[in-house]
Amino acid sequence: MNCDWLKTSIKYDCVPVKNKYGDNGIEIGTPFSYADGTAIIIYSIQQTDNKLLFTDNGEALAHLSSVGIKIKKIQLIRDIVEKHGLSLDDEGNIKLISNYENSAFYFAKFISGLLSVADWEREQIGTTEDVRNLADEAELYLKAWKPSVELTRHPKINGQSRKKHAFDFLFDKELIDVIPANATATGASMRKAGDVANSTNLDAGLSMRFIIDDREEPAKAEIEKQIIGSISRAMLFSQLIDISTKSQLTH
Repeated sequence: MNCDWLKTSIKYDCVPVKNKYGDNGIEIGTPFSYADGTAIIIYSIQQTDNKLLFTDNGEALAHLSSVGIKIKKIQLIRDIVEKHGLSLDDEGNIKLISNYENSAFYFAKFISGLLSVADWEREQIGTTEDVRNLADEAELYLKAWKPSVELTRHPKINGQSRKKHAFDFLFDKELIDVIPANATATGASMRKAGDVANSTNLDAGLSMRFIIDDREEPAKAEIEKQIIGSISRAMLFSQLIDISTKSQLTH
């Protein structure tokens, strides 16, 4: 099995691999990610001369567990992916069988199913539309704080685990995320920070900062800030507002 069908039909890069049974397949890196920036990876394994198996190799459920989301009923995730024609086996693998002729169509369906899981994850950690707008708000205050500094949206970096993590911003030599004040978001951020900090991909002079929204629950946000601050730079959203306001007054 090779990557020719993928390059001609979908134009994604991929790497040939073998599964634990020695079957030929490919590992496909997608541009999509879970809530903490962990890249969504898809595997395609050759079944017969004309059949492919798309699978996440159990990584979706493993990811949800690693960020502290407890799934009491596996049927919940099964229901989410079945809406897109996917299945979830007893070992926790999300799967879909395709033929070569319609591989692009089934690949798109598989991505849609995994993105539905990612959307569900964001709901669990409070990444609603209001929270997604946090980054847009923070961008305004960051630019007001240091108007001459270039700001890059959605920078990505590989962690020690080889997983690719996305941040909200790269700003003044800092990878910055803006998060809500809850334990799940804090846990995911600490896992990301640890993975990135322990990798060799963090350029010299580059650091991380997490901005916690404290405008509704300041006491809770302060606790989350102290926890994240044990391994990375952390600040409250109100502090960002104050700093940017003072910066504007001095210009």
